[in-house]
Amino acid sequence: MFCRLGCFLALLVFSVALHAAPQKEALLIANGKYSHFAGLAHPGSDAAKLGAALEQLGFRVRVVRDGNREQMLDAIAEFERGLRNTGAIAFFHYGGHGVQVDGKNYLLPADADIPDERRVATRAVALDEVMTAMDAAAAGASIIVIDACRDNPLPAGSGRNLARGLSVVRMKPKNSIVIYAAEAGSKALDGLFTPILASSLQQKGRNINQIMMSVRSEVYAKSSGQQTPGEYNQLFEELFLGELAEGEIAPEAIFSATPTPYAVPTPASGVKDDMVLVEGVTLPDASEFAGKSVKSFYIGRTEVTWLEWKKVRGWASDHGYDIGNVGEGSGNDHPVRDVSWYDCVKWCNARSEMAGLEPVYQVQGKVYRSGGYGADGSSVVAQSASANGYRLPSEAEWEWAARGGNESRGYKYSGSDDLNAVAWYRGNSKGAAVDLGSAELKKYADFFKDWTAERKATLVGCGTFPVAEKGRNELDLQDMSGNVWEWCWDLNTSGRRICGGSWSSSADYCTVGGRGDYSGPAYRDYGRIGFRLARSSGK
Repeated sequence: MFCRLGCFLALLVFSVALHAAPQKEALLIANGKYSHFAGLAHPGSDAAKLGAALEQLGFRVRVVRDGNREQMLDAIAEFERGLRNTGAIAFFHYGGHGVQVDGKNYLLPADADIPDERRVATRAVALDEVMTAMDAAAAGASIIVIDACRDNPLPAGSGRNLARGLSVVRMKPKNSIVIYAAEAGSKALDGLFTPILASSLQQKGRNINQIMMSVRSEVYAKSSGQQTPGEYNQLFEELFLGELAEGEIAPEAIFSATPTPYAVPTPASGVKDDMVLVEGVTLPDASEFAGKSVKSFYIGRTEVTWLEWKKVRGWASDHGYDIGNVGEGSGNDHPVRDVSWYDCVKWCNARSEMAGLEPVYQVQGKVYRSGGYGADGSSVVAQSASANGYRLPSEAEWEWAARGGNESRGYKYSGSDDLNAVAWYRGNSKGAAVDLGSAELKKYADFFKDWTAERKATLVGCGTFPVAEKGRNELDLQDMSGNVWEWCWDLNTSGRRICGGSWSSSADYCTVGGRGDYSGPAYRDYGRIGFRLARSSGK
C-alpha cells in the first residue's frame, strides 16, 4: 500500500532522567525546494520558528535545509553519535514530503527522483532510520514530530494507492512519545501544526503531556475539526522542557530539598493490611514497559472495599482532610467506586497516618490533605521516594503484578486465559446487587445513542460484585482483571492512567495490559473506577 504525504513530520520521543538539568540537542531537517516534486512553502519557515523556540529552551539546534539522501542520513548518524552516553534530551524534527509504502513510512530528500513506489526504499529515508538512531543513542529524552500534507508527490500512474496519512508507528524507542501532526491514516493541513507546537513549547510550568493537550485542542479548533494530532505515548515519567511558572515546583524537584519535618502519628485501630510482596524485575518484552526496571513493592490482595473506604474517610474528615462524603459502594465487601484520582491519593495519605506511616504524597513539601488542581494540574502533587506509607501503584508495577510477577505463566488475563474464571466483566456481571448498567445508560444517553438495543441490553443488570469471589493469579491477587478499573500514579496524555477493565468492559480491556487513557484526575466516573493500594518495600 502506498500513501503520499506532504509537508511536515514531527515525531516526539522522550525518555526521562530526573537529575540535574540535562543537555539538550536538536536536529531539524527542512525540505521544501524539491527538484522532482511540487515545492512546499512552509518547511523552512516552520523550522526557523521551531529552532528559535528550542534555543530559548536551552537546546543546541542544527538545521539541515533541502538535504539530499546522503546529507539526511549523515546528519541523523552524527546526531546519534553526539547523543550517546550524554543523557541529553534529543529533539528531531522533519519538515517535507512523506510517503507510506506497505505500511512503512519514508521521508523524501529534496533531490529525490522517485518515479514509482518500487524506488522509494532505495531513494528515500525510512523513518525507522530515525527511530533506530534515537533508540541506539539512549538519550535521556528524544523528540520527533511528523507533520504531513495531503497531496501524494508521486507521478500519476505510478501504481500508487491514494490512502491518506502516514501509517501507525511500528518501532517506538523505550520511554518515548511519538506524535503525528494528524493521527495515523488522516491528512494534515499545510503549515498548521508545527507553528502551534513551537508556540506552545514556551508555556511555563507545563510538562510535555499538558503541552500536547493544548496543541491538540488548538489544532482541532483552527482546522474546524478536520485535523487532530495523534500520538503514541510510552513516557515513564513527567517531562518539563522549559521553566516552571512563578511559584510552582516540579514534582521530581519537591523532594530534592529537605521536606517539612513529619511527626509520625499514633496508629489508629480497625484497619486491616492485606498486601502481597512483588519482587522487583526488569520488565519482559511482552510488557509495554519492556526494559524498565521495577523495584520490589507491596500491593493490595484485592481492590479497596467500600467498607475500608468509609473507615478511613471518617478518620480523615476528623484529621484535616477534605475527602468529604465522596465514594460509593454496592455493598461493604464490594470495591469502592465513584472516586477521583485526587480522592484516592488523599485517602492513601490518610490511611498511612492511621497506620503510623509517613504519607507518600506532598505538595511543595507538605502532606497533601486538601485541594484539587483540575483536569490537568495533578502534576503539582508529587510522591516521596523515601516515605513508607500507602500509595497508588505505578502503571508498570500494576502490570507486573497483574502478570503474576516472577511466577507468571503468561496468561492473557490476570490469573487465567479464561476470563470468566478471574473477572467480572460485561460478559458475566448481570445480576449485580446494584444495576449500575441501567443507570449508566441513562446518565450517558448521548454516548450510547448509536448503540443498538441489543448491545445496550448487555449492560442492563450489570454492576460490581464482592471482591475476592473470582480466581487468584500467580501472586494470590484477585480482581486485577475486571470488577472496577484501578487508578495508577502515571500521567498520560489526557490525565491519569486506569488499568484492568471493569464490570462494564469488554474482554479486550481486561487483559494484563488493559488500560484506559481518558481519565482526568478530577473525574469521578459512575460506577466503574476504584483502586488498590501499594507500598514501597525498601528493597
